[in-house]
Amino acid sequence: MKKIFFSLFTACAAAVFPFVGAGVDDAANDDGFDTAAAAALTGELAPSMVTVNYYLKADEMGSYPAVSYWCPICSSIHHRDGADTASQAKPVSTFGVIVGENIAIAPDIGLPTENIDRIEIDNLRGAVAPAVLAGYFPGRSMVRLTLNGDIGAIPVTFSADDSGDLYSFIISDIDGAATVRITPFSIGSIVRDAAGERDYIEMPESTLIVNAEGAVVAVAFSDLVPAADDWMMPPADWDFVPTADRETEKDGLKTVLRNGVFAVKFKLAEPPKSVSAADRRSEPKLEILTYGILREDGSLLTPLNLSAQDTGRIDRITMMANGEAIPCGFTGAVKYFDAFVVRPESLPDGAEPVKELSGGTADFNSLAAWEAVPSVSDKGVNFQLLPVAADFRSVVRGYGNVRYPNISSYGGLVFDRNGSLAAAPFSVRAAGTRQRYDDNKSAYDVPIALNAGIFAIFDPAFAPKSEAERFMLGWLGADYQMIDPDLAEANDVLHLTNNGGLGLLVTDVSADSPAGRAGIVSGDVLLRVTPVSGGAPVELAGEEYSMPDMSNFPWSRYDELTEMYFDMIPFPWPDMNSGVNRLITSFGIGSEYDLAYATGGEVKTARLKVEPAPECFYNAKRFNAQDLGVTVCGITPEVRRYMMMEPDDPGVLIAGVKAGSKASVAGLKPYEMICGVDGVPVSGIDGFKKAVEGKSELKLEVKRLATSRIVSVKLDAPANESAGSDAAVNTSSSAR
Repeated sequence: MKKIFFSLFTACAAAVFPFVGAGVDDAANDDGFDTAAAAALTGELAPSMVTVNYYLKADEMGSYPAVSYWCPICSSIHHRDGADTASQAKPVSTFGVIVGENIAIAPDIGLPTENIDRIEIDNLRGAVAPAVLAGYFPGRSMVRLTLNGDIGAIPVTFSADDSGDLYSFIISDIDGAATVRITPFSIGSIVRDAAGERDYIEMPESTLIVNAEGAVVAVAFSDLVPAADDWMMPPADWDFVPTADRETEKDGLKTVLRNGVFAVKFKLAEPPKSVSAADRRSEPKLEILTYGILREDGSLLTPLNLSAQDTGRIDRITMMANGEAIPCGFTGAVKYFDAFVVRPESLPDGAEPVKELSGGTADFNSLAAWEAVPSVSDKGVNFQLLPVAADFRSVVRGYGNVRYPNISSYGGLVFDRNGSLAAAPFSVRAAGTRQRYDDNKSAYDVPIALNAGIFAIFDPAFAPKSEAERFMLGWLGADYQMIDPDLAEANDVLHLTNNGGLGLLVTDVSADSPAGRAGIVSGDVLLRVTPVSGGAPVELAGEEYSMPDMSNFPWSRYDELTEMYFDMIPFPWPDMNSGVNRLITSFGIGSEYDLAYATGGEVKTARLKVEPAPECFYNAKRFNAQDLGVTVCGITPEVRRYMMMEPDDPGVLIAGVKAGSKASVAGLKPYEMICGVDGVPVSGIDGFKKAVEGKSELKLEVKRLATSRIVSVKLDAPANESAGSDAAVNTSSSAR
């Protein structure tokens, strides 16, 4: 075979190369490089090359598609925001080839037809004509377009003569940056799909296979072509599905989705304020929108990633359908997956359970047809329907070691052509999950049977709790600090802590606590926790276990603090809602776990049970005196210890002050103590409530560490007329 190697590379945002002229790289110095032959072959094919430009619009829900495409220049997937592209009046472009009079073929880039405003085809030399999408070539990732105008393009010549030298003519055009590479062609590897029992030929992606005269012998715009088919046949002989038929298929699937998949809203109670690292990073979500798949028994299977602690905060569940909010009952949290089962009180007219794919997962490559990518809002669920290009070479091992091709590119629901569900993105539930919400969590695509028994096995640790139990914490009973190389060396645990990169140094232990009863003492290093019920060990390292250093809390400058910052003040004592306590709480109260810790130069393991923590500032009962504008709670043990108070010292702690209130104007600040009202000592919220009832003027004895003062407050009405009532847990850190 005479060697021809012609290469012109441009970056994806480089200038247009209209297939004229030639550039050479270092390969031009190789013996046998025939620049003239390469240029002649390029010139023969250039008049057939075009760019297909798709201009976008919003669909009926106001959504734009996510645009992704393969770039053969840098061999990677590029992503573009559809809304941003449309706002700049720019198209989404790909290359194409003229194969007949006013007929072009091009790669199928998966744009939903409802997002295509118009299509234009240009010949890269300024001539442009409108075009329409005529149809699709199943299994070839190609589309056919019809031009409505003459752009001077010349159809390629097809030939059945595959004798002699053949060449791969690899083309690419993205936003005007066009490239072409010509290399000698030979049949690639034969790859067998063992599950589907079919053979494929690996091809250079996006290739015209041409002979030395420039006639096209075959088109391979996918990197795999079925060996059993006559892959060298011209496009006129390919299986073809007209656009109208494809839209009919999509309309059928839209009906399945409209009648069987509904928006589901989880309303969560607001947690108390915390200074833990996890809470400092982000505000807790109080409403979570997801979708539910209607099953045969009338329940909804919903993907949702919540810890056991946050599942306990679920206050209300509703299904949105046809503008109606339908209450739902909680059935259970699936034990093995991040999924919940809820049951709506009623179903809307026309609701139909989603059918499930039968016959196992062996032949996903031919069965998987559509990926429905959800977008959930209060209005309902909108789906972007994208064609599935399953690749048996990329195998996912699902739960229970089930093998199937990686068919879900965007974490959507995967259906076959008949509207049966083939796979859904339920991630495997990791024991000891600490992250409460992670919108970017990768979906672990699970081929499912909607009504299989595995989705009826629930984890009792994941369930809504009563108000009294909702903020119940598990506790270890040990205060700690992050370890570092210096501390690890000083405590002779470098070899046990990955040179100070792993572990928490214990600084204090409560005697009557799980840690105290296990014999853990100050100076020990907590290393990892493993739930007995199953799951990987969780190493105690990282930002989520850090606690702010409040040893120099700025009490001396507290009077400079303005009310706009009241909600931002971290409390100065150790937070019971620490990273370790949050972790073991996620296992569920009463669950067992193994705690590995370093002590005396060796690693020991203690088998412990998750016990409920004693009352602490995090979950203490609060009273909101609304007319005064202050929220108080009792003095909990960690606060009493920090304030160096005797067990019988009176007082209530100011847990929050409402901005603009009488209390704020009078100078009261969060975390000060009110020790007396009108000269009478008060203890606990019941005592405080009784002391302020019926009063229109109050003299409060306020204490800040060792400093006391008297604060007079005049109320607009007697306090008992406006005072709030007791609540098991006041879910705000400030009076509201």
